[in-house]
Amino acid sequence: MRFRKRTNERPRRRRVVVARVLLAVLLVAAAALGIAAWRIRQANGGVWASDLHVWPPPRRGDRILIFAPHCDDETLGLSGLTQQAVAAGADVRVVFVTNGDGFPYSAEREYQRLRLKPSDYVKFGMSRQVEALQAVAASGVARNHVTFLGYPDGGVSELWLHNWTPARPYKSRFTSRTRSPYPNSRTRNAVYCGQSVMSDIEGLVRAFHPTQVYCPHPNDNHADHWATYTFVTAALWQLRRDASAFGPAGRPPIEGLYVVHRGDWPVPQGYHPKSGLPPPAALLQADTEWKQIPITPAQAAVKLNAISKYRSQTRVMKRFLMSFVRKNELVGTRTSGPLTVVKDGALRVVDDWKDLPVSVVDPVDDTVQTEIGGSGDLSSVSVAEDSRRLYIRLELRKPISPRVAYDVYWHPLPGDASGTRGMSLRLGGQLQGRVSAVVRGNVWQIAVPRPPGDAVMVGVKCRYHRFTLDKTGWRVLEPVSGS
Repeated sequence: MRFRKRTNERPRRRRVVVARVLLAVLLVAAAALGIAAWRIRQANGGVWASDLHVWPPPRRGDRILIFAPHCDDETLGLSGLTQQAVAAGADVRVVFVTNGDGFPYSAEREYQRLRLKPSDYVKFGMSRQVEALQAVAASGVARNHVTFLGYPDGGVSELWLHNWTPARPYKSRFTSRTRSPYPNSRTRNAVYCGQSVMSDIEGLVRAFHPTQVYCPHPNDNHADHWATYTFVTAALWQLRRDASAFGPAGRPPIEGLYVVHRGDWPVPQGYHPKSGLPPPAALLQADTEWKQIPITPAQAAVKLNAISKYRSQTRVMKRFLMSFVRKNELVGTRTSGPLTVVKDGALRVVDDWKDLPVSVVDPVDDTVQTEIGGSGDLSSVSVAEDSRRLYIRLELRKPISPRVAYDVYWHPLPGDASGTRGMSLRLGGQLQGRVSAVVRGNVWQIAVPRPPGDAVMVGVKCRYHRFTLDKTGWRVLEPVSGS
């Protein structure tokens, strides 16, 4: 009996020890998460909007085109600018890329049930259109100056990255459609693919000849937001090849960027109309020049009223939406980055490319997950080309990890039928096609066949399984001579 008792006690003791170790690990992880979140919050709270220069006010004759990924982004980001533009006599048009039909929590609250059918999400998208028309009208935009494109909420990035042609359409996870089900979409029955989005955007620009175009910042965390940036930016770049696309003057429009989703931002959240709205602290590290649009208390009150028209959204995240009613709004501008052109054979994958100019700057320690996992925290991307190959150099804050996947994408400009190319790199994994790569500490260098085109857009993402750790903002890279 004593022997049995002792053997029974040993497994029990081991379980207790294991449980205590797991508890200690969880406590340490929770503490690390809390410290990281506190640091990011402190950084966001330490930026002042008053330090920013003022964005040029709109004037009579301006033709302003605003792209919103979802119904409410145009109001959160630019209601004050819209009001000022309308008052000045400018012509303002608003384009909704999606109808916001892929927000399950809001839709479930709307219909008071958990299991929704695809037709319910389509119905929800139509109701969000109604809210959008009421909101933009409150800011002064006429109903006939609003365009709905009808692309899939939660799927715009897939159209950019993977579903480029009508032969391979994207199927919405919510509406179960591969074409727009909305009768008022700009292109009726538009196929859910990248080519359709590009065609719609280019058609809008050709028809309206805007002098200013506004869209989300590429470092916005929401995939629909950064993907809207890529489509708009690529379309404007391609249209530069045809000066008539921008009207008689043939002058490309000024491009302004706004941000809505960026972690624990704005700080503090909630209704603070007497406070300024500074940029997210991490985006001060990136390649963006930020300016502010001062708005009056009366304009802030109109903005508050416009936000209230989005009843389906204020019902579930009112505090966050109210955070954008401040003394100012934000507009950022970016330029193209360098695509270093070298002689054939000047670069070899095994060589050290540290002297290449940085093409894309990425903030470090800018999210909870990257502050804890430095192997998934990108700091910069450098890109070069010769007549045969495209060379891409990734630099991480810490050494490359076998547990992290590094997804590298490039999109030639002007685009072609293939759309965006890409590959997933993993330490110890197999390389496919004519690809060469080498890893040195925290640097990963790859060479791939050079895509056609005069320029290229590049974006990189680090992930742990399906969880995104970090991503760069996509950027147009234009050739500059190198060694």
